[in-house]
Amino acid sequence: MATSPNPAWKNINWKQLAKTEITSTWQPQLQATVLLYIAEMLQEGFPMLEIFSFLKTIFPKQEATFGKMATGFSAGQYFYQVIHEMKIKGNVAYQIQVAEAYGNFGLGLETIAKYIQERDQQMQKLKGVMLYPIALIVLMIGMLFGLRIFLLPQLASMSVGEGQGLLSYLLIFLQKLHWIMIGFSVLLLVILIIYLLWKKRTNPLVRARLYVKLPVVGKLFRLYYTQFFAYEFSQLFKIGYSVRQITESLIKQDEVAFLQAFGEYLDERYYQGVSFADSLTAADVFTREFPAIVIQGELLNQLAIKTRLYSQRVLRLLYQTIDRQIKIAQSILFLSVAICVVMVYLILMLPMLTMLETI
Repeated sequence: MATSPNPAWKNINWKQLAKTEITSTWQPQLQATVLLYIAEMLQEGFPMLEIFSFLKTIFPKQEATFGKMATGFSAGQYFYQVIHEMKIKGNVAYQIQVAEAYGNFGLGLETIAKYIQERDQQMQKLKGVMLYPIALIVLMIGMLFGLRIFLLPQLASMSVGEGQGLLSYLLIFLQKLHWIMIGFSVLLLVILIIYLLWKKRTNPLVRARLYVKLPVVGKLFRLYYTQFFAYEFSQLFKIGYSVRQITESLIKQDEVAFLQAFGEYLDERYYQGVSFADSLTAADVFTREFPAIVIQGELLNQLAIKTRLYSQRVLRLLYQTIDRQIKIAQSILFLSVAICVVMVYLILMLPMLTMLETI
């Protein structure tokens, strides 16, 4: 009698799966640590395949990932082409591509790793600051539903006359609270769908010009784009790129659609005879100081240094602005929660006040 084949699940290496898929997460700090190891060993003269073997020993949970990277590298791929195994993408992947093609790769990789570390540290701080307003929002929503569940029956049993207009509005609000929340959620969903459709059909540079003009958050977008491009330019200027070479490099890369769109914009302005600084001003997505910094750097032949220092200053300003706006939002939310608490006390006292009116 023929034996039936083993079920497919019996052939799965569960131990390996747990090591690579469950316990292994490529968080930014881990990415930066691995890149620092690679950078240091490259500067010491180790070949890349030996580095991958060494990394398997240091990071056993990521052994399968480094194995795939080594296989790809042996097959003729560049380092920037195998780093997607580490979940590295976007502008960081582009920076690695540029560093690998030109200059001291080990030193460039070290700079990129430190950039990832610094950015992640700032993001962790922001997440910590945002926990409080999120908790306030959850508390406020919970209080509203608590009012509806526990106090709505009591309010509904009371006679609400014309002289109790505020109470009437409160009663209607609590009765329709679930519909209000559903309607609000549907509205957000519709807005999200419209935005995604618009985003899909719109040039990234056109979107950026709209983002920087939005109320409240527009300044944050402008600071972000300025820091982003100042840093990218500093890295390219550092390895000796001219403005024309930067433009061509941005157009050719396919990691960041926004960089590609901006490269096409610079290319068009170049053939129109517009200077680089004037093109930055006309783009209308950067701070006013950025084109002036570029002009100063060109005059002093210090474009790489000037743009790098300016990107660091703008990054600090960006996080300070975000922190300040979050604190303002915290104050508004705290006031809203306080109003809800006062409303609860007033509702609790309402039966007693009603009884006093009848005496």
